[in-house]
Amino acid sequence: MKPETLKGVIKSMSWFTTDNIDQMPSSQGYLLLELIRHYKIPAKQLGYNMDKVAVKTNKQIIVWKDTGIGARFLGLLNNDGTIEQHPDDTKPQESKMFNSMKELQKEIKKRDYNNIGGLKAKITEKDYWYFLEVLPPFKVIKNGFVLSEALSDNLYYQFTEVNNKYFCEVVMLEDEEVMQLEIAR
Repeated sequence: MKPETLKGVIKSMSWFTTDNIDQMPSSQGYLLLELIRHYKIPAKQLGYNMDKVAVKTNKQIIVWKDTGIGARFLGLLNNDGTIEQHPDDTKPQESKMFNSMKELQKEIKKRDYNNIGGLKAKITEKDYWYFLEVLPPFKVIKNGFVLSEALSDNLYYQFTEVNNKYFCEVVMLEDEEVMQLEIAR
């Protein structure tokens, strides 16, 4: 998540003291309690806005996205104004080519959906059209589309056609882009 977006998310949150956590929606409240317990965070205030949750300490505000099965760290804002981002948002993606969609999916499962950004496969024209027709595209690009169902949080299959050759790649969409596309739906 870009620093300016993270600051905007923090500004839009409703804040509660830890004593008033029962006034929060239960999903966000339970998630925050688990994060505080697991990471031993000295929480002063708790915040939420839809699927974003945060903990304010004496030194910083820590922000996560509620993924429905846990939380993904989005970043933190230190009291001095500096921002620290999730390492996956800044590290280069791997570039590895597989010979089929089946091989790509096998590798994704083997990695348990971790470090899969940038994995790519040569696919058939039949596979390309199957995925285009099975679900509406989340995003249409110059020479292909992004499948509307996320693999994991902000990782998606992107299908492309180049010179009558077809490919599927795991791409990471920026949180800002996903939010804009979801609002436009």
